[in-house]
Amino acid sequence: MIRHGRRTEGLDRGLTAEGRAQAEALRHRLRREYALERGTLAVYSSLLPRAVETAEFVAAGLRQGADDVIQDCDLCTYHLPAELVPATGGGVYLPFEQGNESWSDLVNRVGKALSRIAARHSGTTTAIVAHDCVVEASLVVFGALPLLRAFDIAVDYASITEWTTTDDPAAEWDAAASPWPPARWRLERLNDTAHLAR
Repeated sequence: MIRHGRRTEGLDRGLTAEGRAQAEALRHRLRREYALERGTLAVYSSLLPRAVETAEFVAAGLRQGADDVIQDCDLCTYHLPAELVPATGGGVYLPFEQGNESWSDLVNRVGKALSRIAARHSGTTTAIVAHDCVVEASLVVFGALPLLRAFDIAVDYASITEWTTTDDPAAEWDAAASPWPPARWRLERLNDTAHLAR
């Protein structure tokens, strides 16, 4: 999982010059670390320009083509209303703005997407370029952390978070034969930005 590079302020028009430099550094690192032939992995991104543009760099670094990036709305950050109107309450189960998602809504949406992608590409390497909240949601989905943690994490621009499993996420769950959960994940690295070191 990769967080997009630094984005333009205001309306999302893609990456800034700094964001493109971050994505370029990421591309070089991925090319060095992964010797993959074209077509041997999937690259996903959210629909937002900052993620799509970063994913194109990632795809190029992993011997894929920019047209090979699979865009998935379920990997987007919060689905925000056109006009942000503060809501009463807010938090884990209630949204902070009227018409927005709550944290639990986002985790549920992202969890379904990550589980679907893991099952579809079981046994292969898959790159997902998205947002800090999507990386945080993966801690709940793959790491079985609670919705409300007792700590915060940093997810920097163009950082790498890597999850692996030797289990088959596509296997059908059989209550009599296998314990819950059916796939156990290992967090190999979190917020890795070594490629951005100056």
